[in-house]
Amino acid sequence: MTPDPLVLDVVDSDTSSIVDALIPGLPTVVLWEVEPSSLRESAHQFIKMNESFPLALQIVADGGLSVRERLLLAEFPVAVLLQQPEQLPKIRPLIEGHFASAAQPVD
Repeated sequence: MTPDPLVLDVVDSDTSSIVDALIPGLPTVVLWEVEPSSLRESAHQFIKMNESFPLALQIVADGGLSVRERLLLAEFPVAVLLQQPEQLPKIRPLIEGHFASAAQPVD
């Protein structure tokens, strides 16, 4: 989903070590899986990630959140909330735009 010639490194990490896996100053995509039991901790992580890595694009995979919990996420620096894995290809323009340079055309 990234513009050529970029290729993403996919790194599996837990919330405590995610900061160690990222390179400051580079555009990054972080896909969080958020369940109702982890919503509070995840909200803190979204803010912390945004402060430490402002170029990170944060995406949330819904792990069974209620409508109310999904609405709460709108208050945090989350770019998109995915409820089904099949929605991932639909955010391709968002990912391409995040990594595009000023000279690259983006649809």
